[in-house]
Order: sequence, then structure tokens, then C-alpha cells
Amino acid sequence: MNNQELLVKITKCTIEEASILLSRAEQFLLSETNRARLNQGLTSAQLELAIILFNREGMEGEGSRSEGGISISIIDLPEGVRRNISMNRLARVSGHAFEKPTTADTTIENKSN
Repeated sequence: MNNQELLVKITKCTIEEASILLSRAEQFLLSETNRARLNQGLTSAQLELAIILFNREGMEGEGSRSEGGISISIIDLPEGVRRNISMNRLARVSGHAFEKPTTADTTIENKSN
């Protein structure tokens, strides 16, 4: 089962909404990790981040809320997601992040050189 199907099952959102949420999560992860594409280690973080984005819809800009004696505080990112992002982050050197090609990107011609 892919992330889109899982997100639809977990959140009961439409396929179109799930696609948008996953795209937003992917763009966030790519910008935070200095990568051109998501690697296998970030797919679980993409799903978790998409669920967080779904749950926070309508709460943009709020840090905390208090209603009827109940106080709700909102954190930026859970520690597990933050740790996963930092483990997959590429360092920038002179403004460039050098991403090693994956085995799927390596062709037979590249291997023979």
C-alpha cells in the first residue's frame, strides 16, 4: 500500500486532498534536507508530515488555544519526524548540496566508466 492510499485510510480525506497533502509534505522535506528527490528513509516522514498537515488545517498561525478550561498547545514537529529529517539532511558546501545518485539512477554506462 502506498502513502496516498494509507493517508486516505487514516484521515478519510479524498484522493485529491491526499495527493495535495503528500506533495506539500514532499516539498517541505526536500527543502529541509537539501535533496532533489525523497530517498527511502523519508517516505515514512512524508506520511507523518501529511497527517500533521491534515490535522492542522484551519489552525494556521495558532500556537495555543484555550476553550472552556481546556488548553491546547501546538508543537512544530514531533521529535521523531525532526530526527528523521536531520538524519537524511545533506550538507551544503559553497552553496551546493552534493547528492549521491541512487542505484536506480545509475545506468550500465555509468557503472562501466
